[in-house]
Amino acid sequence: GPVALTNGRAPGPRVAVTSGIHGAEYVSIAAHRRVVMELDPADEQRAVEQAKAALTAAECKVKTAQDTLAIAEQTLITDTIQAESTEKSAEINAVDMRAKARRTLELFTTKLESEETKESDEAVARRAELAVDDAKTAIEALKTRPITIDMDRNEVTQAQLDVETARSVLADAEQRLK
Repeated sequence: GPVALTNGRAPGPRVAVTSGIHGAEYVSIAAHRRVVMELDPADEQRAVEQAKAALTAAECKVKTAQDTLAIAEQTLITDTIQAESTEKSAEINAVDMRAKARRTLELFTTKLESEETKESDEAVARRAELAVDDAKTAIEALKTRPITIDMDRNEVTQAQLDVETARSVLADAEQRLK
C-alpha cells in the first residue's frame, strides 16, 4: 500500500495510517491520501493564518456594526428633535399666516385691500398649513427608525457571533498545528 511520511513542526505524538492491505481496497487508499494531505503542516499553518485573518475581519465587522448602530441611534434623536422643532415652527407660521389672510379678507370686504393681495395672502396661509402637515408626516416617518435600529442591533449580535465562531475555528486550527 502507499507510504507517506509527514513531519510536524514540533516533537509530539505519532500516528500510523495504513491502507490497501488487500489489493482491491481502492477506497481505503483514496482515504489514506486525503488523511495524509490533511496532515501537511504547511496546510495547517495556512489554516491558522486564514483563521486569524477571518477573526480580524469578524472583529472589524463588530466595530462597524456597533458604529452603525450608534450613528443610527444618535441620528434618530437629532432627527426627532429637528422634526418636532420644524413642526412647532410651521404651526406658529401657519397661525400667523392664517391671521394675516383673515385681516386681508376683512380689508378686502371694505375695499381697503386688493383682490390680488387677498388671494396671495390666502395662498401663503394655505402653504403654511401644508407645511404643518409635512412636518407631522416627517414625525410619523421617524416611527419606522426604531425598527431599523433593531436591525442594526441584530447586525451587532450576528457580528459578535461571527467573532466567536472565528475564535473557535482559530483554536481548532492552532490545535491541529501542534
